[in-house]
Amino acid sequence: MKCLQQTFGCGNINQDSKATYLVVRRLSDLTNIIIPFFDKYSIMGNKNKDFEDFKSVAHLMNSKAHLTKEGIEQKWNEYFKKIKFKINYINVTLAFIFKLTVAFRKAAVV
Repeated sequence: MKCLQQTFGCGNINQDSKATYLVVRRLSDLTNIIIPFFDKYSIMGNKNKDFEDFKSVAHLMNSKAHLTKEGIEQKWNEYFKKIKFKINYINVTLAFIFKLTVAFRKAAVV
């Protein structure tokens, strides 16, 4: 963590019983140092989606749009669409698994 802190030149190191963290609280450090770093060196896997959400919120805050009703509504609408998509995906997946299980049981009976 000290190496990351020195590389970025920002943040504080915090530790609890489970892990050690690099905590960056300044919005300017996030938008000028951390986000550009991870834009250049992309995060692999599902965490990249989380990073994109984090980045959009940071830019929203940097532009002060989070202080307006329109800015908040826009962000909430985006999140609700994502949550709705994830719920629909889970429902479709569970329905498929259920159909597969029923088909397997019928085949086993025959």
